[in-house]
Amino acid sequence: MLHFALCLALASDLQPDLARAELRAGDRRLAPLRVLPALGPDEATKQETETPLEGRDWLKREQLEFVAQVAVGDLHVLLGVREDGSLVLAGFTAGADEPRWTQRLQASGPAEEPNAVLWAARQPGSIGAAITPLTRQGERVLVQNGERGPLVAFYAPDGQFVAQLDRPWEFERGFTGPSVWSHHMELFGGVDPGNADAPQNGSAIDSANLDAVRARFDFHTLGWVIAGPCVLSPDRSYIAVALASRGPWAAQRARTRLLELDSVLNPIGLLDLSAAPLELIAHPVAGICARLEGPAWISVRPTAESEERSHGPFSWNRVLDLRWLRSTRTVAPEAWLVTEAAFRGHVRLGDWVVDTSVGGYVNNEGEHVMHFPLTALDLRNGTLRELLLKVPFAGTLPRPDTNYVGTLSGLRTFWPHGLALTLLEPAGEHVLFRLDSEGGRHRAVFDLREFLR
Repeated sequence: MLHFALCLALASDLQPDLARAELRAGDRRLAPLRVLPALGPDEATKQETETPLEGRDWLKREQLEFVAQVAVGDLHVLLGVREDGSLVLAGFTAGADEPRWTQRLQASGPAEEPNAVLWAARQPGSIGAAITPLTRQGERVLVQNGERGPLVAFYAPDGQFVAQLDRPWEFERGFTGPSVWSHHMELFGGVDPGNADAPQNGSAIDSANLDAVRARFDFHTLGWVIAGPCVLSPDRSYIAVALASRGPWAAQRARTRLLELDSVLNPIGLLDLSAAPLELIAHPVAGICARLEGPAWISVRPTAESEERSHGPFSWNRVLDLRWLRSTRTVAPEAWLVTEAAFRGHVRLGDWVVDTSVGGYVNNEGEHVMHFPLTALDLRNGTLRELLLKVPFAGTLPRPDTNYVGTLSGLRTFWPHGLALTLLEPAGEHVLFRLDSEGGRHRAVFDLREFLR
């Protein structure tokens, strides 16, 4: 028998005892390296924001909101945004009041919102944007101008324009044959869907009909950037895009794609994905790794230059090489109480990531220990290790009377309840675990290196 209730969770006087918490990997146990002072509710709500290393006064004078910064040699490159959505990129030397150079990018226009508001306590998976607005690539910087805007490369020492990629979701695999044949990447795969007399060989898209082809495409399809760019080397970067037929629930129905770009931002290969990339990270052995909905992780091998230029029987088909796929989805055991996750994400520690996608659980009513399952993943080879954070607590953990489903085996909430794991973040070579309760914020640092060898 099931019964549902949807409202706010009950308040609680629960207080976690992080000094007695432990992290387990099989039979091995790990105590906290240190426990940080708890923060009260008011202190915990203060937002921690990144501040620029250089150019603070200049940003104020130009009425710019700080977005991101990267260092290129002795130069700090800042990205700011105006109220109208336009971007300003500026290069500062250490201690300078004025930038060495500036570049301005027009606003990418109002983004078409692919998501929709659902009247439900628990939302289905949908595709959001995990864009990196400013990225370093050697002596260049890459600027991704919103979900619908272009990807632009500038030479950092003098701010000169290098290359630009517009509407990357339009690129498909094309084909040339029949004798010296090869696959290649081009707009719409070189096919004009509105022209029945398009040539069998050679592109049907040119400057004369590109606007018309795009208008037909945009009438039926919405495309946007969802992750990246992520830089692997001076001549390889990656970006993830989504495409969906126009209509309700576009983000819930979208198909997604990973694109590999060369040194001048030309797409050279793709990998269609059944789950959306939520983040892209580069690794010297694994290549490009992506955290997908699910959650799951993939490793994609970068394309060699010889493959890129090949043709004929030994040519590359322009589909990126998937090295491994691993699911990090954790299923909570049957327990008296299983809570919804407050944080779905990961922290990276060198060759490893520690991932969490579920909430906590309490085995039996009256027990004063909350358990939080985690998964560690070795990016080099896809090896998985299950971890479990056990947090004793004092005080009362009341039974939920809202936002839950009850069965004979226990209670499952649609909202964090009592105590929630809200963040994993690096602390040097260690990991900071942040947990929130009604009484405030609680933090402990663990040294996971013994577990991740």
